[in-house]
Amino acid sequence: MVAFFARVELAAPQTERVPLARALGRILAQSICADEDYPRAPRSLMDGFAIAGNDVPGELPIVGDVRMGEGAGSVLPRGSAMRIPTGGTLPPGADAVVPIEDVRLDGERIVVESPVAAGDNVVETGADMRHGETVLSPGRRLYAPEIGVLATLGVTEVPVYRRPVVAVLSSGDELVAPDQRPAGGQIRDSNRYAIAASLELMGAQPRHYPTLRDEADEFE
Repeated sequence: MVAFFARVELAAPQTERVPLARALGRILAQSICADEDYPRAPRSLMDGFAIAGNDVPGELPIVGDVRMGEGAGSVLPRGSAMRIPTGGTLPPGADAVVPIEDVRLDGERIVVESPVAAGDNVVETGADMRHGETVLSPGRRLYAPEIGVLATLGVTEVPVYRRPVVAVLSSGDELVAPDQRPAGGQIRDSNRYAIAASLELMGAQPRHYPTLRDEADEFE
């Protein structure tokens, strides 16, 4: 390896953009930053009721529903509760969610017998990512979690390093192709394919060239 780098000057890595669906296994070439806070608003971690923690323990009327896919909607009046699904946006005026299994239903009212602290069962604004935060750095290989993050951020054309093209050549008068039957003194060329497979796993694009005979001029 030392001898190789003493004789070869490598060009600077080139970059390209690939569709998100083809970015798996590629190496990220630029920083990826959050374009806004994620989540953009507090969300519920449980199916239950949005409340203000200061209003419980106690009995609270149910004044409405938070629906998935909709904004926060109306303000939660003091001393009341709203039904909310997992992932639902917390309405203004609420600061906690009490799970449905922790309440007693009494018609259109709920009874909460234990204290609930502000922030309980809630994902706060920006808990996953903050606006401007570097989420993925250059040089990172993109696996399934990274692909999911890119999709969350709306990155559909991913800046990656180009895959290096590496020539693979075997040498030796004794070598024959794997589909040939070796004669006396010959062997099938296995190293070529093992090396090419290793290169491909590392992200390179191996390119096969003809086998070299044991002649100095041919090597040159």
